[in-house]
Amino acid sequence: MKLQLLALTAALAILTPAAFGQDGGNPVDTEQDGLTDTEEADLGTDPEDEDSDDDGLSDADELRHKTSPTHPDTDGDGVNDGPEIELGLEPLDEDCDGDSVSDGTEVSAGTNPLDLDSDGDGLPDGQEMEAGVDPLDEDSDDDGALDMVEVSAGSDPWQADSDEDGLYDGTELTHSYDPAETDTDGDGQSDQSAVSQASEPTVAHVHGDPHVDLKFTALPGVRYEVQFSTNLKDWTLLDTIEASTTGGPQTVGAPPSATERGFFNLKPR
Repeated sequence: MKLQLLALTAALAILTPAAFGQDGGNPVDTEQDGLTDTEEADLGTDPEDEDSDDDGLSDADELRHKTSPTHPDTDGDGVNDGPEIELGLEPLDEDCDGDSVSDGTEVSAGTNPLDLDSDGDGLPDGQEMEAGVDPLDEDSDDDGALDMVEVSAGSDPWQADSDEDGLYDGTELTHSYDPAETDTDGDGQSDQSAVSQASEPTVAHVHGDPHVDLKFTALPGVRYEVQFSTNLKDWTLLDTIEASTTGGPQTVGAPPSATERGFFNLKPR
């Protein structure tokens, strides 16, 4: 009789609702994440934690996205699976835009992991980072030439005047000069002199009149600095004439403090 009672008790224990769920018929899902405890055991996840790897995706969502519920960063790109989904990235692809930079590196650098050329200068972000230029600035040295153009031309995208001839690389390229050569055509005249057509300071007879002006015609694509001096030694920057596509007449006045003969120096950049 005792043996029969023990057998019945064991059978009832097997059929207890705790084994199947509160209704006694459905498999148990302790933390209600969409996976049964049995499935979680097979996966190696924690049946009492709906997000076993704490990556922002529930264990059930990880299966839907085919990511690992036990590894927070399935593709190993430095961005956890949950944030990748939120950003619209592919948690199974470490480099979603194919620019040779991992999504994690792009997020840290502030570049767009879904755009292989974040600054739109024609160079992929990976190539810019490898070259040491700014992938968020289309003209890293502000010389008027896009980084891609500089790389193609052989000039330095980090140095505004690669050949140090006094002309910005952008200006040289505008006039079909070699930004890596000071005298592109080898005629003995520097590219700067050829572009500016005025290598000597211009004399301005001020004689106490502060309204004497320097007038000149700016060439297309050339940026100018206008300096003033009364002794040809000490120069003061008066104005900067930004480059334009058309050029044209320009006028710069002498400083109001000038009361004697002065000199203008026009420097193309």
